[in-house]
Amino acid sequence: MFAAIRRYVIDPDQMDAVVARVAGVAEVYKTVPGHIAYYLVREPSGTLTSVGLFVDREAAEAARLVASKWITENAADLLGAPVLMTRGEVVVQS
Repeated sequence: MFAAIRRYVIDPDQMDAVVARVAGVAEVYKTVPGHIAYYLVREPSGTLTSVGLFVDREAAEAARLVASKWITENAADLLGAPVLMTRGEVVVQS
């Protein structure tokens, strides 16, 4: 299994709008072969974390390309670039 985690710093006043818009990317992920799960975690401090789980690195890369295009077209004005990205093999799970 492969994970892709991205953290964004969002203006707390814009958080509801960002979450509402970015939630649409979950539907995009569902179309990618090898997609396992997608989570969007909202922190009160203004940090938004996305977690994508995939069967392998290739599926994660395919999802990244599709999601990047969707975000550019639908949410770039609110989201911006992630401040932290982590991608790699999941080595422990429960």
